[in-house]
Amino acid sequence: MAKSIRTAIIAAAMTLLLALGAAATGLTAHAATGDTTKPDGPSVEKGVKVAEGVTLPDTTFTYTATQVDNADKTLAPAQVGLDPVTINYGGETSTSTTLTKKAAFDLSPITETGEYTYEVKETPGQSGDGWTYDSQTYYLQVLVNREGQKTYTITKTKGDTTKKETAFKFTNTYSKNTSLSVTKKVTNSTYIDKDQKYTFTATFTDPSTSQIDMTKITVTGDAQEVSVSGKTITFSLKDGQTANFANVPAGAKVAVEEKNTAGLKNWQSASFSAKSNGAEISQPTTTATSISNVLVGENENIITVANTFKDTTVTGVITQIAPFVAMIAIAAGAAALYLVSRRRRDA
Repeated sequence: MAKSIRTAIIAAAMTLLLALGAAATGLTAHAATGDTTKPDGPSVEKGVKVAEGVTLPDTTFTYTATQVDNADKTLAPAQVGLDPVTINYGGETSTSTTLTKKAAFDLSPITETGEYTYEVKETPGQSGDGWTYDSQTYYLQVLVNREGQKTYTITKTKGDTTKKETAFKFTNTYSKNTSLSVTKKVTNSTYIDKDQKYTFTATFTDPSTSQIDMTKITVTGDAQEVSVSGKTITFSLKDGQTANFANVPAGAKVAVEEKNTAGLKNWQSASFSAKSNGAEISQPTTTATSISNVLVGENENIITVANTFKDTTVTGVITQIAPFVAMIAIAAGAAALYLVSRRRRDA
């Protein structure tokens, strides 16, 4: 009896050792990937950069995993397709960081023991104008051991498991062009030259997502004597005229300055008002000749520059010419009296 018990114990111990050996073999295969199983699957981390004053349109991004040869040129024991991953944006606006969303590939279709390799890419050109696409290629290696356990590794080079990535990271940028208008107004200008030209500069600052190409910005409307230096456009307007700027990258900032007020006779003050990205803002002042840091958003952008001149009173003019008028009146009276006297004498 005792012998039978000992035999049973030894057999159980041997069975346990064999099981542990098999598990160790599976763990060794797992450890070769240098990764651990993530229950939600290998994820796509999608980042979008958008400038201030711009709202993202409804957009869907698609990511595909295409099965390819393994690094050693062998094929997996079975050809298994994985469903594409999609990530959606729409209505989001700029923040101080990249707008990031995640989605994971489903590895459940992979069941047979072996090694599987997939090439993961972003599908370009899905969402219309204004988008840049990330052309980065990743490789997904999936290992399934004899117990059906799955591990995966993400790399940028097929088979190079020494440089692992935590996710498939793709970044896109969305941008669009918009417009800006600058209007000149003059108050109490009855005695001001209507043909007076007022000189302005509009200096642009790049949006967060791109650099401005000044050759693409066009100036139309009433603007005269237009010139460009760096990111500054100089132009002139008369009272009541407007300069229109087109193809300005949304999210840019602009500073508008009136340059020649010091040389204007009887100039008294200026005020600046603006509509930025469709919302009214203002910086009224009695001394300043500029407005700065105005956001040029995707909606309506208008800057109005109003000058006030000192009144030229009519009474002052009459007082200055009164002696000349009196002299003319006296001379006319004397001439009339002379003519009357002469007629009487001749009669």
